Amino acid sequence: MRATQCKPVPTAIATAILLVLVYFLLPSSSSPNHDGLQPAGKQVSEKEEGWKGVINNLIDSQEDHVLRKDAEELILVNKHLADALEMLNGKHAEMLGIRSQLSELDQEQQKLGRELQRLRKDSHHNGKIDLAAKPKPLNLEDQVVSNQGLSAEEVKNLEKKSFSKHLFNEYKSSLLPLDRAVPDVRHNSCSKRKWAIESYPKASVIICFVNEAWSALLRTVVSVLNRSPASLVHEIILLDDASDADWLGSKLTTYIEDNLPEKVKYVRSDKRLGLIRARLLGAKHATGEVMVFLDSHCEANVDWLEPILDIVAKDRTHVVTPVIDSIDHDTMEYLNNKQDIPAVGTFDWTMDFNWKGGVLRPGQKYSDPIDSPTMAGGLFAIERAYFYEIGSYDQLMDGWGGENLEMSFRIWQCG
Repeated sequence: MRATQCKPVPTAIATAILLVLVYFLLPSSSSPNHDGLQPAGKQVSEKEEGWKGVINNLIDSQEDHVLRKDAEELILVNKHLADALEMLNGKHAEMLGIRSQLSELDQEQQKLGRELQRLRKDSHHNGKIDLAAKPKPLNLEDQVVSNQGLSAEEVKNLEKKSFSKHLFNEYKSSLLPLDRAVPDVRHNSCSKRKWAIESYPKASVIICFVNEAWSALLRTVVSVLNRSPASLVHEIILLDDASDADWLGSKLTTYIEDNLPEKVKYVRSDKRLGLIRARLLGAKHATGEVMVFLDSHCEANVDWLEPILDIVAKDRTHVVTPVIDSIDHDTMEYLNNKQDIPAVGTFDWTMDFNWKGGVLRPGQKYSDPIDSPTMAGGLFAIERAYFYEIGSYDQLMDGWGGENLEMSFRIWQCG
């Protein structure tokens, strides 16, 4: 085996050459000062340590002005970058603060939204919902034209179009507030009556409709809410018999959810049932002690519900129909059909329903209820249990017409 020996001579020579280069390249303590690379007024008495010192001394010794200028520019750029970074950090802090404020505002908005929703749901306080200011007396063409900026001819065309669709002037109806004022046409003795509402049964108001006009349907609901003691209205059931009108559907359910109290309930049939089976479906969903069936295009007047429930409370087998006034189908004016004794329902041998002047029995007052052989059928109240005791409606009846006499005969024969 042969051993090898390291030769240090070349390494020593390289080290000596490097020391000579450093000696000649590094400046002495009397080297001139350069602004930007060393602090002003400072004399270098010793060689700077580290690579920074080597670079600075190398620049001084070689007097490379281009490299020195580039270095100064780099230092200036670095300063600008530091300033920009500091500014960005400040802006970032500001953005965080703004984001925090926006988050707080969003939470506050959600809180106010929930509060508004609660107020809307609770707005049935004392039976009042303020959906619009009380209307001025209905003015005809001039008011409509001035409000809409339309010519008289354009207004007539809109009215004609709405009439052909709904069989009444829905255009003019849409211009009226949902809670418009109506005249109190009761007999003076009726307006003086006091009602013991604490002892009355609670009512489920059932309103069946199909493609009903928006204004008429909602005015029906709002008038019931506004002119009924809140404690007596257990619920209002809107039974949609498979309407396909584009102004109903989700628009109606959204409006109910956003603007009406929770006691207003929307029930929709998946298929067209017809009036009788739709009412039966509404009755199935009712939970109040008394069911009050209403048409979907009527307006409740002052103290309309109290006398109805008073009669049922005294005798559960009594079925009550209210006095039905009229609304002009063209002008939408409430017609003052004030009369001391209201008309009653009758029928002839063709089984057609007719109205006839009512008669007071001996000893009766104008404020007392009067007997009626039959009823119109669109608006009546009946105790829910008694409704089923007498057989409810005939489920084989498809549409409107005849059910009023059939129900009247059931009531007549059952007590």
